[in-house]
Amino acid sequence: MLTVTQMFKGLIAVCLSVFLWLGGGSRIMPLIFPQNNAIATNASSEVETAVNGFLTNIPRQYYTVKNEDELEKLVNNEDAQLIDVREPLEYAKGHILNAINIPVRDLAKLQSKIPKDRPVILYCSVGYRTTIGVTALHLLGYNNVLGYPPSVQGWKEAGKSLNNG
Repeated sequence: MLTVTQMFKGLIAVCLSVFLWLGGGSRIMPLIFPQNNAIATNASSEVETAVNGFLTNIPRQYYTVKNEDELEKLVNNEDAQLIDVREPLEYAKGHILNAINIPVRDLAKLQSKIPKDRPVILYCSVGYRTTIGVTALHLLGYNNVLGYPPSVQGWKEAGKSLNNG
């Protein structure tokens, strides 16, 4: 199961990425990459507003499905779509039944495969990519996305089996 420290580290990584993406590194980046200065300093106020709104409204449970029973209930009773955000080779070695594979780096490109009309639950190996994916999709306007932080590790520890192939 993902510890609070692990979730916090994942959130810090996402926040740092967003900070840099919004131009927070505009004083440092021109020294390293002078050509990126114009991009970094022209961060959209619309994006800043969206990120600020997201960060100030993060719920206490942070869009979390806490255990395998809750996950199974959402899949069976609410037709939730499971998305494995690991790489294709990881997915092929074993994934939760009925999950589709969209690597975290491809979520924005493959939004057409992500439903908006029913719950979507992301998971990975141990929770880091889940946190990044949930954050990214919420910033893209998905209000139906949850994360399963125990991820594959927690699923196996609960005695559940994985599908191969």
